[in-house]
This record gives sequence, structure tokens and C-alpha cells, in this order.
Amino acid sequence: MSARTTILTCIRIERMTTQGVIFDLDGVLTRTDDLHFRAWQQVAHEAGLRFDTTISQRMRGLSRADSLRLILDANRCALDDDSRNQLTVRKNELFCILLESTDESIVLPGVRSLLDELHAMRVPVAVGSSSRNARRIIQRAGLLDMLVHIVDGHDVAIPKPNPETFLRAAAALSVPPSRCVVVEDAQVGVEAALCCSMRVVGVGLAGEVGKAHRVVSDLTELDAESLLAV
Repeated sequence: MSARTTILTCIRIERMTTQGVIFDLDGVLTRTDDLHFRAWQQVAHEAGLRFDTTISQRMRGLSRADSLRLILDANRCALDDDSRNQLTVRKNELFCILLESTDESIVLPGVRSLLDELHAMRVPVAVGSSSRNARRIIQRAGLLDMLVHIVDGHDVAIPKPNPETFLRAAAALSVPPSRCVVVEDAQVGVEAALCCSMRVVGVGLAGEVGKAHRVVSDLTELDAESLLAV
């Protein structure tokens, strides 16, 4: 092995042992958008509010409260805090009922192989999600053993685009934020990661992932080395 090859190999190994990966959940590791849509659709129907795919697409990456605010704004409707809380609680009840009918098929293509590669390389991995059901979703997906470090809506005071979710995830991994790569499918998540000086891979359309450093259609386009090299 030449000296140059040895140096490059050492650099690659150093990167792999010091860099962490933080995944968003919905739309990146798992597919639950249809469940969210159906739950919000039922809530809107019960409340006499309009809800359609155009509104749903704008909710990508938003918290439950912010999603409801978007629906109310689209309907030019104002509600007091108690009424808002009742609707968000109802939405979560419906979502959890729908979630119970799912299985490991909600895992998106390329996820298991990529997590296996990162695990084999001993690269620390975390989930940073705004969802308060993240652990339940991960359990239904059969990924709980592979995703030990989970930061979700129960752990942070302010959701994305505030960077707290990803900062807490980096701390859980014991990796400096600047040495983390985030995988996101929403512009608010990309913004949150960039605020932490993290590198970002956007999953989906370029127009939906803001200023991500690399954009892929799904995780089948990535392997562990290319992800760590972003």
C-alpha cells in the first residue's frame, strides 16, 4: 500500500469514527404521510374545515400545533387555545389508531441497508424528529434496535426550524454539531440543521429541501461512505 493510499485510508477512517448521522423520521426513514393526511382529513371534516392535498403538502416538517394553525389560516378561522388543543388531541388519537394497523412495510427503500452499513462502521446514529409519536413509529417499523438515540417532540421546547432538536441529537451522540450529517425531507428541517453548521442531505425534490448540500430522491441513492462524505 502506497503512502498516499495509507493517508487517504486514515482520513476516511478518522471521518467515519468522528462523524455522526441524524435522520429525520417521517418521509426519510418511514412513510406515514398518508396516515397523517387521513387523520387531519377526519379532524377537519368533524370541525367543518376545508382540508386538501395542497394544505397537506405545506405541513411537511411542521409540528402538530403548527399544522393546525396552517389549516385554520387556510380556512380563515380563529379558535381559542382550548379548542385548538382539542383538535390536536383528536388528530393524535386518530393517527395512533391508524398507526396500529401498520407494520414494517412503512420503512422506506434503502433504509435498512444504509443503517446496517453505518452500524458496521460504528458510526453513531440518531433520530431527530418533531413527532411526539417517533418512538411508537420506530417500534412499528421494527427499527428500534437500530435507532437507540431518539430526540422527538417530547424532548424539545421549540420545534424545527429551531435547531434544538438537532443540537440535542448531536449531544446524545457525543459528536460536535459540525461533525454531523443530517438527512431531512422538509425545508424547515434543513434550515434547522444549517443553523447548527451541520451538513445536510435532502430527500425529495430540490424545491422542498431548501439549501441542502446534496439532494436524493430516496435513501437507495446513498451508501454509508457517500453519506459521510457530504
